[in-house]
Amino acid sequence: MHRILFLDFDGVLHPTGSPAVKFSSMPLLAALLHEPALADVRIVVSSTWREIHSFKGLRAFFPASLQPRIIGSTPVLDEHDTQFHRSEEIEAWLEEHPEVQHGAALDDDVQGFAPRLKNRALFTDGALGLPHMVRARHLASRAWLKMRAKKPSSSPIFCRACDRWRSGFATISPVRHLRPVWRA
Repeated sequence: MHRILFLDFDGVLHPTGSPAVKFSSMPLLAALLHEPALADVRIVVSSTWREIHSFKGLRAFFPASLQPRIIGSTPVLDEHDTQFHRSEEIEAWLEEHPEVQHGAALDDDVQGFAPRLKNRALFTDGALGLPHMVRARHLASRAWLKMRAKKPSSSPIFCRACDRWRSGFATISPVRHLRPVWRA
């Protein structure tokens, strides 16, 4: 059984609202996903880029070594029931794939996630994207993709960076919250 990474682009693979090179953090993501501990992870694109690019076009943004691991994208919903659009799209994809038991999201939009799903996401600072100082080996060692995607828990996590309990999600920034301890 594969684990799923629901991946956003803007604010993750490159900073939002910046003239920075698009996909500038792709090498960091590739290094992370090439870690042996994450060899079974498959990617589902949850970025709004899925609305304007075909599946083949989305795959082309990734290095050749990762392209076979891109297995789909979340559906574009005509209507949303809540203000948590990203959560709804991920849940719709999970409903279509009941075999998936493990996964997490990598995103910069904290507001797009329902509170019950925030502990299933790792949030970046959208102005920075996936920080270059965060080593892939470090993130992989945290095993943040071991969480169950279908049955979220609201249990808090202990953040070693700020030495306190946090509400089920962590924010990556260049200074703080680089070392969240995820519940297994």
